[in-house]
Amino acid sequence: MAPPTLSPPPAPPPEELPPTPSEARVEPQVVFVDDADARFEVSRRVQLVQMGWMLNGEATCGNHTGADLVLPENRIDPDQVFSVTDYFTLKVRGRKGQLTVTAPDEMVVDGELAEPRAYDQLDKLNFEIIRRDEDGEEDFTVPFIITRDATLPDPRASLILLDHEDPLAAALMTRGLPARSPRTLSFTGFDFTLLDTGEGDVVLSDYLASYRKADGFESFFIQQDGERFRTAPEDGGEVVLHLGDRLVIGHSVFILKQV
Repeated sequence: MAPPTLSPPPAPPPEELPPTPSEARVEPQVVFVDDADARFEVSRRVQLVQMGWMLNGEATCGNHTGADLVLPENRIDPDQVFSVTDYFTLKVRGRKGQLTVTAPDEMVVDGELAEPRAYDQLDKLNFEIIRRDEDGEEDFTVPFIITRDATLPDPRASLILLDHEDPLAAALMTRGLPARSPRTLSFTGFDFTLLDTGEGDVVLSDYLASYRKADGFESFFIQQDGERFRTAPEDGGEVVLHLGDRLVIGHSVFILKQV
C-alpha cells in the first residue's frame, strides 16, 4: 500500500509592506494668508490677482489643498485654528450646471445663510463664502459670480469669478511683485517666476519644470494684449507680459494689474 501523499503546509501570507510615498494618502491642509502679509501684497504697484477659476466638468471648492478650487482663509492670529472645509461642489456642462452647498453655515446665498441644497440657475446665483476672525465671528465675505467668458481656452467652460471690489476679499487672492526683483510663486504645486521690470513689462520664466510632465504638459495658457489664449512655450522660454494679460494654470485664472 502506497504511503499517503502529504500536502505541503500553506504558505504564510505575504508581508504587507507600508505604502510608498506615492501611494500614501496625503491629508489635506488648510490654506491661509496671514492678515499682515495680505495687506503688504495689495500695497505693491504691480500685482498678479487670481480672478477665479475656469471649469468644464466637476469640482469641489474648499479652504484646503485637497480642493479643486481653493479659497484661502484669512489668519488674523498666529494661534487661529481652522477646520478643513468643503463649501460646495459644482458641475458645469456647457450652459448647464448645478451647485450643491455642503457647508451651509459658511455660505450666504441671496443675503441669507445657505441651505444644504442644490441650485440649478447658476447665472442668477449670487453667493458668498464667509471669512471669520480669531473669535469665530464673521469678519467679511468673498462674493462669487458664475458667468461665461468666450475668450477662455475652453469655450464650453464657465468662469467662477471672484468679486475683488472688497479689498479684504481681494487680498486673499493677490500676490504683489517687487519692482525689478524676481519673485517665484507657487499655485497648487505649479511654480514660476515673475519679474516686474519697472517699465510696464513683466517677464515670466522658470516654469518648465512644472509645465512639462512625463506624458505631456500641464494645462498652462497665456493671453497677451487681448489676443486669444495660447499654450505657454513648450521650450520654457521667457514670456514678456503686459498689464491686463491673463494666465490660466489648471483651473485657476489670473490677471496682471497695476494699482
